[in-house]
Amino acid sequence: MRCYRHFNLHEEEGQASAVYSIALSPDGALLATCGGDKLARLWATTLFSGDAGARPCGQHLLQSLAKHEKVVTCVAWASHGRTLASGSDDTYVFLWRHDGEKWTRQTTLWGHTMDVLDVAWGADDALLASCSIDNVVMIWDVANPGATAQPRHSLRGHGNWVKGVAWDPTGRFLASASEDRTVLVWRRDPHAAEEFAVAATITKPFEGVSAQTFFHRLSWAPDGRSLGVPNAQKSLQATAAILGRGRWESVADLVGHRHPVTVVRFSPALFRGEDGEAAPRSVVAVGGQDATVSVWTSARPRPLAVFRDCFGGAVSDLAWSRDGDLLVAASHDGSTCAFRFDVDADLGERLPAADAAAYLDAAFAVRGEGSGLTLPNPTLAAAAPPPKPP
Repeated sequence: MRCYRHFNLHEEEGQASAVYSIALSPDGALLATCGGDKLARLWATTLFSGDAGARPCGQHLLQSLAKHEKVVTCVAWASHGRTLASGSDDTYVFLWRHDGEKWTRQTTLWGHTMDVLDVAWGADDALLASCSIDNVVMIWDVANPGATAQPRHSLRGHGNWVKGVAWDPTGRFLASASEDRTVLVWRRDPHAAEEFAVAATITKPFEGVSAQTFFHRLSWAPDGRSLGVPNAQKSLQATAAILGRGRWESVADLVGHRHPVTVVRFSPALFRGEDGEAAPRSVVAVGGQDATVSVWTSARPRPLAVFRDCFGGAVSDLAWSRDGDLLVAASHDGSTCAFRFDVDADLGERLPAADAAAYLDAAFAVRGEGSGLTLPNPTLAAAAPPPKPP
């Protein structure tokens, strides 16, 4: 495994500005970042190869996207890789597309009345979800967007700021996380009179939580059976809670971060089971306010790796490459740290895409009755710090 550290990807008046969100393009060629300088930026992922760490990161910058008027808080790629969504404190969500020469703003989505904190694409890229400190989750029809668009649905169920949204891999469920100490799971039925309805209100993992995080970035396992949520707590310890689909109860508590967890991000790849297990394994990364990143697998009670003191500030976001060999972390201190794994040696045998798709189909044939992956209740173990960048 190699580690790449980069500083000052975003700057204000010559000083490092926070990197609030990152996203790797589906083809692995581009890294999108955004931050406190009101910009979204596109970088070549040559940042994370060879001797890239020895060269100024500016040499890998492809374009700065400069249409937002305030801090840019979130970026997300459509699965086809042709569109990038960005959300901002200016209340807008922009859709960017490449016109053959450069990336340009194609669509402005307006409807939120306060800061946008997260965006997430649906499974078929036809819908986009966004959330805001106006306490609302908005659903946008982006299959054929014009220059501007208003929301298709405004989902009102939270009593406080909504800080994270995530679709399940088939688009059947949308999860939203709020400062009201709940996660709502919205079931989508395009044929129902009300297309989105609350299927579950999850509160138990957040009982007793007093500290709040800037973002609550949650995600689903690629097999759709589990939902990873940040800023949870167990026995007065900060945790990331893994919830089983259907019953929406905790099946694992990833314990050990010294301060609240800000982001839980599953790798898009599935891996073959260990010791004859038929079920494939998922891999998940966790980042927290303790400037620590941990990586876990559903087959083991302890983390595969713990990277301590990566940053001088809280971890703001995590992003995996589609094949699961690259993990990038961003921080409020204005830097990123990337970990390139030797997949077979570090993570295990990757499941072919066709097998992973078949397993996803089988998982959802359960129709919400199963409790999801059965994971142990692990405790975060100490591990060596990451190697210094070359």
